[in-house]
Amino acid sequence: MGYYYIIIKGGFAARNGGKAMTLSIINGWEEGHFKAVASKGLHGIEFCANDRYDSAEILAKADEIKANSEKYDVKVVSIGRWGMTRLD
Repeated sequence: MGYYYIIIKGGFAARNGGKAMTLSIINGWEEGHFKAVASKGLHGIEFCANDRYDSAEILAKADEIKANSEKYDVKVVSIGRWGMTRLD
């Protein structure tokens, strides 16, 4: 089965096998970031907690992040961490 794309209410949804993907954008984890993503008609947000950020900050704000996610109907799709020393 091939991939195809459809437009839904001004936003895009990629569909494969009947399962829709949530298109998202990388942004911050404060309320204003959720509001900005929602204003673009998107329903997904991704965080980059790179080596410049203390990852404990995101964990400490988990309840606030969850509340903003529900308030703006924007789910957290991923949290990435780049630039850290890795062990082989």
